[in-house]
Amino acid sequence: MKYEQDWLMRQIKLMVDFTIKLMQTEKMSNIEEVEEWEYGKVAEEINGFLDNRDINEAENVLFKELDEKNLLYLKIGLEFYDRINGLGDEELERLNFSREEIQLGLKDLLQIYGVEYMPKE
Repeated sequence: MKYEQDWLMRQIKLMVDFTIKLMQTEKMSNIEEVEEWEYGKVAEEINGFLDNRDINEAENVLFKELDEKNLLYLKIGLEFYDRINGLGDEELERLNFSREEIQLGLKDLLQIYGVEYMPKE
């Protein structure tokens, strides 16, 4: 079980890193960027929920505010999933969240932006 969780953590990290690199390519450059103040407002709201250990509500805010035409929302989502991926397995379980949910949420986020990522087995 521990090996599976470590593998899944690495896959999530690879997905985040891959997407960050993709964001720097021309393929993603045609997506408009949201205003910095709006980015800060949404990121602050999500981080507030995370600071209070309410991962589910933070994820709800992320997908409620998401705009597929604004690249910075993708950045917010990547930062969110990277941050919760850094939590320990026991803490995730205590907070009623799992690595599998992190992976699924990240895949949903990437799909919204038209990014396909297939992790290596």
